[in-house]
Formats: sequence, C-alpha cells, structure tokens
Amino acid sequence: MSLLSVPSELLLLIADFLDAEKDINSLAKANYYTYSLLNPYLYRRNLLNSGSSALLWAALQGSEATAQKCVSERADVNVIDSDGRTPLSCAAVNGHEGVVRLLLATGRVDADTKDDFNITPLSRAAGNGHEGVVRLLLATGRVDVDVKDGINITPLSEAAFGGHEGVVSLLIATGRVDIDSKDSEGCSPLSRAARNGHEGVVRLLLATGRVDLDSKDSEGCSPLSRAARNGHEGVVKLLLATGRVDVDSKDLQGCSPLSRAARNGHEGVVKLLLATGRVGIDSRNSCGRTPLSEAASGEHEGVVRLLLATAKADVNSRDSDDNTPLLWAALYGNEGVVKLLLATGRVDADTKDDFNITPLSRAARNGHEGVVRLLLATGKVDVDSRDSCGRTPLLWAARKGHVGVVKLLLATGRVDVNLTGSWLTPSPVATLSGHEALTKLLLATKREGGPARQL
Repeated sequence: MSLLSVPSELLLLIADFLDAEKDINSLAKANYYTYSLLNPYLYRRNLLNSGSSALLWAALQGSEATAQKCVSERADVNVIDSDGRTPLSCAAVNGHEGVVRLLLATGRVDADTKDDFNITPLSRAAGNGHEGVVRLLLATGRVDVDVKDGINITPLSEAAFGGHEGVVSLLIATGRVDIDSKDSEGCSPLSRAARNGHEGVVRLLLATGRVDLDSKDSEGCSPLSRAARNGHEGVVKLLLATGRVDVDSKDLQGCSPLSRAARNGHEGVVKLLLATGRVGIDSRNSCGRTPLSEAASGEHEGVVRLLLATAKADVNSRDSDDNTPLLWAALYGNEGVVKLLLATGRVDADTKDDFNITPLSRAARNGHEGVVRLLLATGKVDVDSRDSCGRTPLLWAARKGHVGVVKLLLATGRVDVNLTGSWLTPSPVATLSGHEALTKLLLATKREGGPARQL
C-alpha cells in the first residue's frame, strides 16, 4: 500500500508510536503528503515532549525557517539550554540577525535574560563583535546597556577587549554606559583594549573625554603599563599623546611601564617612553631591579643600547640580591649585552652578589665561553675569586664539565689549580663529577701536584 493512500489519522497514530523525533522526521520526508501532515506535528510534539529544543537548535544554527515554524507552533521562546541560554542568547552569540529579529518580533522574549554565567544576549553579541545584533537589541529599548556578568564585565568592556570598534561606537552612542566600569580584576574598558593593542577602540574611548587614563587594575597596572608590557607601540603613542598619563606609574610589583617594556625587549616602546624625557631611567621595582637590569637579564641588546645611550643609567645598580646588570647578563650568557656594558668603561667587571659570586664565576658555572672570554679580556677580573663557599670559577667549570671554559681559564696562566672548595681541588672534583677528560687536562698542568691550599 502506498503511503499516499494511508489515512491521515492512521499516519498520525503511527507517528505517536515512534519514540525518536528523527524517525518521525524521516517518515515526514517520504513525500509531500506525509511532510505537510507530519512536519507541523513534529514541531508540536517537540514543544510538548522536548521542551522546544528545536527552537534552541535553530537559534544556534541560524536556521530562520526552522525558527519560524517553531514560533508558529507557539514554542516557548524563553526556553533555556543546559547553560541557561535562551534562543535569543544562542542566536545573539553567533550573530544570527534573522533569528534575533524573528524572536524579538514575537514580543514574548525577555531581551535582557541572563544565562548561568549572568551573561545577557547583548553581552554575548558585543563580545563577539556582532554589530547587527547589537543594533537590534538596543533598538528594543528593553536592554540594560551597562549590565555586568558574573565577573563584572560589561558589554562595552567585552567589545573593547575584542577590539570591536563598531560595537564600542554603538554602545558609547547610547550615552548610558560607564566608560570606566571595572571588572572583577579591576580592568576598565580602556585597560582591556590597551592590553590587547586595539588602537581603534582606544581612540574611541579617549575621544569621549571622560575616560580615566591612569585607571589601575588589581595588579596596579595602568593602561599605559599594560600596553608597554605587551609591546603595543600604537596604543602607547595614543596614551602619551594625551599628555595626561603618568609615565612612571608603578604596579604592585613596583614596575614602571619602562621597566615592563625593557623586561620584554620592546625597543619601540622603550624609545617612546624615553622620548618623553619624564621617565625614571633607574626606577626600581620591588626587587630593586632597574630597567637596565631587566633588559640585561633578557638578552635584549637593543633595549640595553637605548638605555645606555641616555648616559643616565646606573650600569652598576644593585638589586635586593646585590645583582648588577653585568651579573645578570653573565648568568644567562648574553654576550652582546656583556659587550655593551663593558664598552661603557664604567662597569665593575669583578662585582659580586650577596654570595660573593662574580660575573666570571657565573659564566664559568654555566659554560658560557663567549662571556668568559670577554671578561678575561678586560684584564680586570680575579680569575681565582672565591664565592661564599670557597668555589672558584675553575672549580665550578670543572664540576660542570665545561672543557672550553677550563681551557680559557688555564690559558690565562694566572689560575691556581690547587685552590680548593669544600676541601677538594678542581681535578678530583672533575673526577667525582664523571668528567675524565677534564681530570686529565687538569692533572697535565704544570701547577698541579703541589699540596692543596685551603684559604
């Protein structure tokens, strides 16, 4: 028997006995007759038995036709999914303007409903840069444009973070947003835009004339500090051009924008800050480290060169552990930085930290032959300097198995291979550390063989 000849009452009865909606949908697609009969039935059944899940699906997928059918069958337009999102929220987050327009036109949706994260459709659309949806929601006159989610982020802050200039413009134009609203981390829209380098958004916020340029977040960072830290030159230029930012503002770690930029090697930002003539060249953070020290530890030669060129940087500045820029550069084997520092003629090549460790000893310990060579070439370092535990550069190199460094030290003709640390000379230290080649090298020197001297 053809399905075309089956009475409609019987087909509907068959549909009633089918458990899965997908099976009813398959039956409906058999021909035009079954489709016209069972398709409306399917939507009504979904409404009664599945909580209008079809409308949620249509909103997520942007299927206007399916959404229209659900609405026509009086589906619950405020139904929520497992995350508390309504169809309007689902459509808004994905920018489905047609579905949003359809839902709003019913006059039955709550345009300002919040999901389980206290996020409204407006916030969802703003965060993803969906201008069309934002316009539709604002046009209802029934949305809170300054609503805050679970972590106090407003639609404006969401849009600023994402760099969505169009949405930011729309929200500012309402005249009802708090330009300096702070989230749970104390970040304002300007701070969030500056952090991500969104120049266009920063311009829009500055143009209001109402934004707090030095607003600080929970870490004590200003927008300038955030932009400097991440190397966003364009944003730094915009903020400096206002002439109203504190260029030396310090965060909770005592770091200034210059210090942050120097630490991360952002030469362009460093140039901009130095050009103001108002930054503290030797500004210290909570660990006592200056911008020069930060740059030296990070192998940022360009930044080191810029700071030294000011002739105002203290090349021998000491942090809370008595580390100087040279000690940091030697530790990490930054040859270029070491060269620049030594070339000033003002650096103490034999400076010691709070454990009496010299730059030579640090470089020898870590096998940085290039740095060792540079330091020895100055003729101003004590090749037998001892740290607080009595260890010399040679002993450290022997212990770590750095053959090249050992050879450089021995080649000076000034190193004493009999000096001990912890009652052992370099050769037995090399042996105990499993460096046989070094043991042979040390034993072959003319100065080996005499009685060990404990100083």
